[in-house]
Amino acid sequence: MEKIYGTSVRQDGLHKVGRRNFTLFYGLYTDEYGNQYEYRHTFDHNPTWEEVKAVLVEAINEHTQETILNGFEWHGQHVWLSERNQRDFMMMEKLTEDAYPLKIKINEDSNGQPIYYIFVSEEEFAVFSKLSSQHVTATLQAGWDEKDNLKPATFGF
Repeated sequence: MEKIYGTSVRQDGLHKVGRRNFTLFYGLYTDEYGNQYEYRHTFDHNPTWEEVKAVLVEAINEHTQETILNGFEWHGQHVWLSERNQRDFMMMEKLTEDAYPLKIKINEDSNGQPIYYIFVSEEEFAVFSKLSSQHVTATLQAGWDEKDNLKPATFGF
C-alpha cells in the first residue's frame, strides 16, 4: 500500500473508482513530524476479501515496523530501534558500574551525523532499556490487535 499524506479523516473501505478499478483506503496515522497519512492501494479488478486482507496485513506490518524503528523517544530524541540496536541494548544491560558514563549512538540527524546520548549510570541505562522494550512490546501488541480487528464488513464483504 502507498502512504498518502494530507487526509484528516479515517475512511476505511474499498471503493469502485472506474469500470474495473477499486481503491482500498485504510488507517489514519501520524508520522514523527505530526503529518497525517492513510494507506491506499488500487486494484485493477474487484478483489476478494483474501486479497484485501493480505494487503491490509502487509500495511499494518509496515506501520508496526516503522513505529518500532522511529517511535521511541528518550529525553526528546528519537531513538533508532533497529533489531541490531535492540540486541545491543539488551547486551549492554549486563555492563558493570565501571562502564559508565556510557556514550551510545541513538540516531542520526538529517545530514547523517550521529546523535549520541551519554548514560551516566547503570540505573539510567536500565530505565532506558526497560522503556525501549516496553515500546517494542506495546507496538507489536497494537499491530496484532489491529490485524485481529479487521472485519470484512468494513470493506464491503
